[in-house]
Amino acid sequence: MANESGTVNEDNVTQREKNLFYTLIVMLRTGVYQQLGLIENPVTKEKKKNIKVARESIDMLNMLLRRMRLTKEEEDTLKNVLTELQNLFIKESETKL
Repeated sequence: MANESGTVNEDNVTQREKNLFYTLIVMLRTGVYQQLGLIENPVTKEKKKNIKVARESIDMLNMLLRRMRLTKEEEDTLKNVLTELQNLFIKESETKL
């Protein structure tokens, strides 16, 4: 159940749920790195920049922050990842595609 600040009580979240949440965040973060051409795609072995798709992935993370009931730790982690990715997005979208 959410408390007054809108975050979820840590005691109500199972370890499996915590692990799934962090796995999802890492997957989306890694995807943005690939979409910004910072790391290679493990399938194609190529670095290819796709700013539009990177923006969509960052928007998904923003949506999770706005719409999900998160623990304080999860909220802080997601905010930090979003700040990192938004800064990278700005830097990479300013460089030649």
